Amino acid sequence: MKNNEKVILKYSWENLCCTEYHNYVPIKEFHEKTPDIVSDVSPDYITFNNSPIQKKGITFNTSEFPPNSLFYYKKSEQCLMKEEEWSKKAFSKLNHTIVNRVTIVLSELPGNKLKLSLFRFRKEKRAGFQNFKKSNDDVHITINRDTNNWFYTRTSFLNRKRNVSTSKNPFIWVENNLENSFKLSNIFGWYRVVTHVDAVDDNDPIKKEMVKALLKIHNEMSKKLKQKPDSELGRNIINGITPGFGYTLGVLIAKWFCKKNKIKLPNHWQNYFFNFYPGIKKMRRTKMKLLPAIIRGYGIKSKYINGLLNNHPTLNINDIVSWFGILGPDFFRQLSVNFLTQTSNSDGYRVVGPHSKKSDNDFLREIEEVSNTLTTQEKRNIISITKTLEEPSLYFLGEIKDHINTKKRLFEVGEKVSIIAKNAQDFKREHREWSSLLHYLMSDQSTEYYYNPKALELIEQDYKDFKVLVLKNETDYFEEGETQKNCVRSYLPQYKSMIFSIRNSDNKRLTCEVHKGVIVQVREVCNGEPSEEWDEVISEVKKRIRVLFNKNLLKPSVKITYKRANIEEWIIRDGERVGQINRNPLEQVFPY
Repeated sequence: MKNNEKVILKYSWENLCCTEYHNYVPIKEFHEKTPDIVSDVSPDYITFNNSPIQKKGITFNTSEFPPNSLFYYKKSEQCLMKEEEWSKKAFSKLNHTIVNRVTIVLSELPGNKLKLSLFRFRKEKRAGFQNFKKSNDDVHITINRDTNNWFYTRTSFLNRKRNVSTSKNPFIWVENNLENSFKLSNIFGWYRVVTHVDAVDDNDPIKKEMVKALLKIHNEMSKKLKQKPDSELGRNIINGITPGFGYTLGVLIAKWFCKKNKIKLPNHWQNYFFNFYPGIKKMRRTKMKLLPAIIRGYGIKSKYINGLLNNHPTLNINDIVSWFGILGPDFFRQLSVNFLTQTSNSDGYRVVGPHSKKSDNDFLREIEEVSNTLTTQEKRNIISITKTLEEPSLYFLGEIKDHINTKKRLFEVGEKVSIIAKNAQDFKREHREWSSLLHYLMSDQSTEYYYNPKALELIEQDYKDFKVLVLKNETDYFEEGETQKNCVRSYLPQYKSMIFSIRNSDNKRLTCEVHKGVIVQVREVCNGEPSEEWDEVISEVKKRIRVLFNKNLLKPSVKITYKRANIEEWIIRDGERVGQINRNPLEQVFPY
C-alpha cells in the first residue's frame, strides 16, 4: 500500500490452520480409499488406482510413488488458531500448516482516484515438507474521477512467478471476472479452505462480517461516485445469486462512467453495455449513442435495428446482424419480431471487438460471402420458410447458414442449385437432398482428421452410461448423418469445427459441434433439441472441452486423399492451413 494512500475502509480476516499427522499408517488403512493418508512425494492427497506398491510387505493400491516415499496418517485438524499456538506447530514435518488471509481496502489516491483492493494471501507447508510456499491473488479496481476512466488490475504470485495484467474500461469483464472476484463464496472460500474439509456453516460469524463489509464498501462507493446504492444487494450476497457484489459494482461504475462521458443508453442497457461496449472512440462517431455505436461496429447503419434492440433487450445482436447480412435491409424487415425473439437469445458472445476493423473480421466476411450467393427469389423463399415453422428453434439460423454453404459447395463442384423450398417441410427435404448430392459428388476423396492423442483420450472417456466419439473420417461423418438425419456430412470439408457424437445405452445420439472452444450446436435426430436426460453429460463434456481449449489441444491436422488421382495432401496442420494442393504425395506420418 502506498504511503500517500488514504484508507477509507479496511477489513482483514486471517485463518491459521494446522493438521497434525502420525508418522505411520495403520495396516488396516492401507486398503482403504481415504484422504487421511498423505505422502511426502505428492503435495496432493493420494489418488488410488490399480498399481500395487509393496511397502514393508503391505500392498498399497495408490498412484506411483518411489520405493523410499514416506506416508503419514491424519491425527487431528484445527483452524482459527491463535498465532502463538500455531507458531509452535508450524515447522514440524508431521504437520500441514496454512495461513489464509483476506483483506479488502477502499482508499483514495492522489489525482482524485478511488481504489478498491482485494488481497488474497496464502502460506502453506504440507506434511513431509520443510519449506513454506506462498501464493497470492489480488484484484484492484482503480477509478480516475478526473479522466473518467477505470482500470481492472489483477496480480498473482505462484511458484516464484509474478503476473500482472491491467485493462482499461473492461466492461465486458463485469459479468464474469468482476462478479467472480468479489463473490462471497470465493472470498470466504479463500479464507476458510484448510485441507480436505470444506464444510461451512452459513451462520459462520466471519461470513456475516464479510457480508456487512461488502455492503459498507458498496454504500461508500455509491456516495463517492454519486450513485444510488442497490437496496437488494445484501440479500443477493447472502443467497449467492446474481447480481452479487461484483456485478453490482460493475453497474455502479458503468452508471458513473456513462454519466461522466454523456453516453446515451437504451431503456434496457446492461446486457448490451457489458457484452458489446464498443469503446469510447466508436461512441463518439455516433454522438455517444450506445446501440448505433454497437451496430456500426458490424458495418451496419439501421434505425430499424436500433429500435428493435431497444424494445427487445433479449435479442442476440450477433443473430440480428447475421439475418440482416443474409437477407439485406428490405427482406430483414419482413422477419416477424415474434420469430426473432423465439430464435435468438441474449447469451451470445461478442464477435466484433471494440477495436476491430470490418475487413479484419471473419464473422462479417462469412456473412457477406453467404449473402452474395443468394438471389432475390431465394431470399423471398427464406422469408416464406420462417413463416411456416411450427416451433422456431434457436438453431434455425445455423440451419439456414448450413444450407447456403452446402449450395456454395455444390456450385464449386459444378452443380447449380437454388433454394426453391417455401415451407419448413420442403426445406428439410431439400437440405437432405443437397447433403446427399454433395456427398456423392465428393465420394472420390477421403478426409481424415487427426487430433492430439491427449485430447482424444479426455474427450472420448465414457461418462456413466454415455459414450463419446469424435468424428475423424468420411465414414464417421456419413454414418452420423444417416443415423441422425442431419447435414453433418457437409461439415467434413470445413475444417473449422470439431464434431463429436454422444451416445447412450439406448442407441440414441447427440451430434455436437465445437468451434473455438465452445459447443455451439447440440442436436438430436432430425436436428431436434436435446431433452433433459442429456444435460449432465453435456455439462461434463463442456468442462473437458474448456480444459483442452485452454491448453491449446483442440487444433486438428487434416489430410485429404484424392483416390482417383492417387494424391495425398495435408491441408491443415495443427489448426493452420497449409496451402494449395501439393501434387506430390506427402509424408504418411502424423506430426504428433
